[in-house]
Amino acid sequence: MRQTKTRQEILSFLEKNHSAFTAYEIAEALSINTVTVYRVLDFLKSQKLVHHIPALGKWSACQCSESNQDHGFLICKKCDSVEEFLSPHQCIHAHEFQCEEHILEVIGTCKSCSKNT
Repeated sequence: MRQTKTRQEILSFLEKNHSAFTAYEIAEALSINTVTVYRVLDFLKSQKLVHHIPALGKWSACQCSESNQDHGFLICKKCDSVEEFLSPHQCIHAHEFQCEEHILEVIGTCKSCSKNT
């Protein structure tokens, strides 16, 4: 993968934060054209370096080292933090289903926010 300055800038921004961001938020934070941000995010997703989280319409850096495994996301509705986890394959394999992609999103309250209530 050819690492351009813009790709590295966007990836670094996402890696430094445990929250997910819209393309518009990334563009504003980094002063980069929104169309460029979308193109870079699509490229980084194809390289399995970032994830798109449909429930939020936002993007997050890949946190799990097992990039070939399916992932799920724990999304805190209070602080917008996103934690990635490896999700189980048992159901898919038990039904001999040929899965191309799946998205598991668990929305709730993170440990930190739970302590503050």
